[in-house]
This record gives sequence, structure tokens and C-alpha cells, in this order.
Amino acid sequence: MAKESYKIVILGDSGVGKSSFVEKFKTGDFKREYSPSTDINVTRVYFKRVHLDFWNVIRSGDDEKYISDADAYVIMFDLTNRHSHIHSFNDATYAVDTGKPFIICGNKSDMVDKPGTMSLQDIHIGKEFKNYAELFIISVQSGYQYAEAVTALMKKLGVDCN
Repeated sequence: MAKESYKIVILGDSGVGKSSFVEKFKTGDFKREYSPSTDINVTRVYFKRVHLDFWNVIRSGDDEKYISDADAYVIMFDLTNRHSHIHSFNDATYAVDTGKPFIICGNKSDMVDKPGTMSLQDIHIGKEFKNYAELFIISVQSGYQYAEAVTALMKKLGVDCN
């Protein structure tokens, strides 16, 4: 039986699309204006008779008390920023160590043809963590593979998406 409330922690570098991921889930819209998160932001979303509390977190030394009791994690990195991909390994390792379900999202797939972006062959996190989590190459802006990632996350929590 599914719970009535879930805490979902979204981990990733600044600018990878964590806030946009939550906003799209809540409203179905993508906001073009960028306002970087500077602290931990919590957004409650009602979905199929459950409360989902999304905790948008940029990792720092003192965030353990906010993220350790999550029911699930979304690990995000930016396909146009190699450093965010490298940093996402630490976040995914943390999620594995908790034993909680998680998905990995490489965001901004609509921008991968720009110079300096990662090719699909450059993405190693999916290979390293394939026994623990699914990797989704998404675009929150265009919606590419977004619904599939959300559905996978809900299934991991036992939430019926129908």
C-alpha cells in the first residue's frame, strides 16, 4: 500500500534544472527565466491522492540532516556541463548508500548539439549505476523523456500513475 506523503530530494549542481523539473511537475509549464536556488527549497505537489514534497538541494557540508530521510532521490546533471556530470557521481553514490530508490536525469537534451556539450558516449554515470537506477536523457524545457522519468520515479515509490 502506498503512503500518503513522500519526500523526494533532488540533488545536482546549480543550474542543472532541478527547480524547472519540479515546476513542470507542479504546473506542466517550463519557465524560461532562470533564478538560481540559493538555499533548500521545498515544494509540495499533490499527485494522484498523495503529497509529494520535492526538496531541491545543492549539496554542501551541512545538508545531511535535510536529505537523509528522503523516500527517493532524483540525481540531475546538465548535459551541457561536464562538471555537473562528474559531481552527479557523488550524489548517486550517496543515494546508493541510503538504499532508497532513485533515478538519474541528464537534462537539457535539446541543447546537446551545441559546442562543448556531452555526447551520449561521454555519459558514464548510467553505466556505473545501471544496477541501481535508470538513466533518463531528458529536456524539461521540451518535455523530451520527462514523463517517462517521472513515471519511473512514481513506480519506484509504489504510486499508481493511472
